[in-house]
Amino acid sequence: MVAVIMFGLAALWLGLCVLAVASGGDPEAGLRAAFGRYSMADAFNYTNGVFYIFWAMHSFLTVTAVAARRRHRLDVLAVLLIGPGMALGICLFGERWSDPNWHNIIAICAIGWFVSVVVGAVYWRLRSTELGQPSHAPPP
Repeated sequence: MVAVIMFGLAALWLGLCVLAVASGGDPEAGLRAAFGRYSMADAFNYTNGVFYIFWAMHSFLTVTAVAARRRHRLDVLAVLLIGPGMALGICLFGERWSDPNWHNIIAICAIGWFVSVVVGAVYWRLRSTELGQPSHAPPP
């Protein structure tokens, strides 16, 4: 199960990087070129403003998850997944999928990812000091 989660995080990160590079730094134009004929004209408006913020938040989440996995801190990994789960749930039930606004979806996900990284890092630090080991120490 952990391998599937780590693979999913890495695959999404790689996909975001490919989109950023393949679109020449303009993800909105890249998405419009790829999916424009299948979507409404305004579906990808303003996505450039939040795309790189989401990419940074996902990068931080992925790095933190890899560090937690390497330190065998599956409790931290579980905490890291709460934010994305809530954000995706909000998007799933709160978005009008006949005409989705991708800017809002990406923004909500970026907020969920950010909260998850902050809460996961604070949890890791507090839980490590509670156990009497520094946060960078390997497990016993």
